[in-house]
Amino acid sequence: PLGEGDSEGDSDVEGLPEAEGEAEAEAEPLPDAEAQSDAAGEAVTEGVVERERQAEAERESVAAAERLTALNRSSNLQALLDGLTERERDVLRLVVDGLPNKMVADQLDISVRTVEVHRARVFEKMGVKSAVELANLLRND
Repeated sequence: PLGEGDSEGDSDVEGLPEAEGEAEAEAEPLPDAEAQSDAAGEAVTEGVVERERQAEAERESVAAAERLTALNRSSNLQALLDGLTERERDVLRLVVDGLPNKMVADQLDISVRTVEVHRARVFEKMGVKSAVELANLLRND
C-alpha cells in the first residue's frame, strides 16, 4: 500500500534515484576500447622516444669522452716527443720506418753502438719495449 504523498515512481529510501533510467544516466561513460588503445600507444611511444633521447645523450657523452681521451693522448704523446733530443727523434723516425740499426747508423753517420744507445733511450722515454709498440703508439695519434 502506498502511503500519503507516495506515488509509484517515488523511492522508499531517500537519496536513491526514482527510476532506473536516471541511475544509468548519472553513471560515467567508460572510455571505449579504441581510446584506451590510443592512450596505451601514446604511452609506449613516449617511452620509446625517452629511451632514444637517453641513448643519444649517452652516445654523445661517450663521444665527448673519446675526444677528451684522444686529446689527452695526443698531448701526452707530444710531451713525450718533446722530451727526446733531436738525435733521438732522428733515430725514432728511422726505427719506425723499419730500418735495422746498421742502416740507421749509416744514414745518420754514427756508430751502430750509438744507434743502440739512442734507440734504448727512445724506448725508455716513450714507455715502449719494441719498435712495433713505438710505431703503434705513433700511428694511434
